[in-house]
Amino acid sequence: MAPNRGFALIGPLPFNDRPLTLGGATRLFEVMVDDARKQNRDYSLVVANPYDRGGLGGKIKNLQHVLSELEGPAKRHRVWVVNASQGGIQVLFPLLWLYAGLRGKKLVLRAFGAHLLDSIRASKAPGLLFKALRSVPLVYVESKALVEQVRAFNPRVGWFPNVRNMPVLHPDLSRPYARRFAYIGQIRESKGLPELIRVFDRLGSEFQLEVYGPIAEDGMRWIESDARYRGPLDAVGVQQVLAGIDVLMLPTRYEGEGYPGIILEAYAHGVPCISTRWKHVPEIVDHDRSGWLLEPGDEQALFERVRTLDTPTLERCRPLALAKAAEFDSEAVHRRIFDQLESLTTP
Repeated sequence: MAPNRGFALIGPLPFNDRPLTLGGATRLFEVMVDDARKQNRDYSLVVANPYDRGGLGGKIKNLQHVLSELEGPAKRHRVWVVNASQGGIQVLFPLLWLYAGLRGKKLVLRAFGAHLLDSIRASKAPGLLFKALRSVPLVYVESKALVEQVRAFNPRVGWFPNVRNMPVLHPDLSRPYARRFAYIGQIRESKGLPELIRVFDRLGSEFQLEVYGPIAEDGMRWIESDARYRGPLDAVGVQQVLAGIDVLMLPTRYEGEGYPGIILEAYAHGVPCISTRWKHVPEIVDHDRSGWLLEPGDEQALFERVRTLDTPTLERCRPLALAKAAEFDSEAVHRRIFDQLESLTTP
């Protein structure tokens, strides 16, 4: 069968029975696949994580599955698009680059988060990875700052921001301020959770904090004994929580932070965010408009920001957060990306 104008989408999906797969990258890939279906694009789906990655055996089974699928329905496509975070950049990307070369395919890399160049430098084969990065016909990264950094290695780099399939919502932007705050994301020390817990301990029971997400580090198991920790959420649960809170909390200093997708989902509900001037977060949080930016690790500033919030401030920022959501709606962004991918299918 001759290669056609379609493309193969290779990446990880979220599985509700495997909490550690419930994260930003899997949700982003799920939305991408969903939009390809809605736009009637000619594509094949190759799931990169059908098996639990625990141990070497799981990683090998996942790789075998990907290669098998690429020799199946995806074989008819001239363009393969690998969507990868840190581990996938270091392992799956170079292997698929070599394999695509053997099969006469064009491999495109879409890198989640802020990991790309750091992941390559920290890998066991940085020379091979940089060679692959320089040679692929397209590289997508999720922030404008990363575009400029990667351009030094490959001029064929494009901006692929985190997006969400924004629901059509009509939130009550004048609803009463209930002092209800939530963190939603992977449970990591570097996401600022220890300081967040300490700040709300100081604030007292007048301020309600809820913490949701899968525990990604054994060192954070202590949070299971805190009544504010409510466990992981599926996609429906995320929307239900966002609909009922006043402010999203993300005091991050996570090294791999790109555009946190949960901020965009909060915006769709007219919910502003308190976050940090860290990595690429300032590209999506307009200080004192769609949210507030603090210095990472500054507990006193975090305490004061929460303590002094009031109804007039929230009523001013809620419509600005809602308007910001429209900038990251998935349909238009994916239409541009899919058109670019289809342009690569010509000989």
